[in-house]
Amino acid sequence: MKEIVESYFKQRSLVNHQLASYNDCIPLSDGSLSRMERIVRSIRIGEDEPVEDDEGGMIKLDVLDKEIIVRLKNIRLGKPTVREANGAEHPATPMETRIRKLTYFLTSISGLQDRQR
Repeated sequence: MKEIVESYFKQRSLVNHQLASYNDCIPLSDGSLSRMERIVRSIRIGEDEPVEDDEGGMIKLDVLDKEIIVRLKNIRLGKPTVREANGAEHPATPMETRIRKLTYFLTSISGLQDRQR
């Protein structure tokens, strides 16, 4: 395990890792999908065969002899935010979260569509 960690940090510094993590979460200004949005859209749970469509993530459930398919659509991500101990919130920046050793969160809004078979 030590070799894997050392190899990773030979290619990336700790600061670079934190910036990349932050950038993976924020919506891109050019209109393309962020990495997190691409991950959510690629979710396929309970489906044995590959599904190639652009309808969002898919969760397939078998409940009481019924097949229910839930699609994750219209994913929107908010901006990274820090919540202080007193409950106040403000936009997070990579530098602040690194210096103060904080974590941040962002809101995720998704439309759901279910279908029963």
